Amino acid sequence: MQPDDLRTWEHAVDNADNDALRISANLPENAQLGHVHVDGTGPFIRKYMRVQVVAGSAGSRWAYWKDEDEFTVIADRIFNGDQSHFVGMLIHEFPGRPIGQPPVDMWVLTEPKLREIPREQQWKPERLDGTVDGKRYEHSKEVYDVQERKSKLLP
Repeated sequence: MQPDDLRTWEHAVDNADNDALRISANLPENAQLGHVHVDGTGPFIRKYMRVQVVAGSAGSRWAYWKDEDEFTVIADRIFNGDQSHFVGMLIHEFPGRPIGQPPVDMWVLTEPKLREIPREQQWKPERLDGTVDGKRYEHSKEVYDVQERKSKLLP
């Protein structure tokens, strides 16, 4: 997934007018670590989990398990939804943790979870390498005429 696509998705989740996408406004402030909050109905159920972010760079949105038993995660800017240690998306950007400061308790959106980009959204460039027959010049049956500035196929 391209970084711009990820930012667009994050922004859409943060600012959605659609109730199915909106992040729950009624997440308990002082919930214990590991608490799961379920919001929504029917196909629009969203699950949040309270975790403790122990490390990561400021501005990170993706959470990965450090210790699942202690509900500690590491925040990262890189999206790897197909990894077994992927938890989900932090509902707010990780503010960073200066040395000597305690870990930060945050909510993570755990479901729905995007593990991979749907095939219809994947972008694969068409590669013709700029030649008439679509092959790399070294392997093609083309010759370039410098005077006419045109490529021609060899017989």
